Amino acid sequence: MSNNLQQKRLVVAKVVGFHGLHGFVKVKLYCESIDNLIAMKMLWPSEALPEEDSKQNAAPLTIEKAKYQGQSVVVKFKELHDRTAAETLGKVFLSVPADSLPKLSIDEYYWHQLIGLKVMNADGLLGVVDHLLETGSNDVLVVRPSDESLDDKERLLPYRPEVITLVDLGGGMIQADWESDF
Repeated sequence: MSNNLQQKRLVVAKVVGFHGLHGFVKVKLYCESIDNLIAMKMLWPSEALPEEDSKQNAAPLTIEKAKYQGQSVVVKFKELHDRTAAETLGKVFLSVPADSLPKLSIDEYYWHQLIGLKVMNADGLLGVVDHLLETGSNDVLVVRPSDESLDDKERLLPYRPEVITLVDLGGGMIQADWESDF
């Protein structure tokens, strides 16, 4: 268990409130669905984002149940028996070890894997992936310029096969079919 705490962790939810008397917490999901959250089974709480949390010594919480309650998602952890225990937990980030995420097929990537990759086109370096946006129709890479970029433009590139032609995680690079002046 301490080995997992030393590994890179990814935030999958945040406690934003409390529900009822039996220890349920309201959470904001940072993963795609409640089913993905349930599949993770154990979550590590931290008051700060994992990369800012130097202690990383909190014991994991075991998901007993998760469900929709109106527009919110509520989660019951095995370790939290009542509302007082849930409130003691506080409004924390909930994370998992990065290597515990399900394996993806060869042409699929988690967002965290794309952040920081250089984005190249036929002319050279467009910039570096800063973060991604979910738009409903497709995800969008937010590419910020770096010192070596062709120019100082921020670009929004749709994550679609006709635009993103190659992702090379090992090489730290994404190849894009995207005009430099767009």
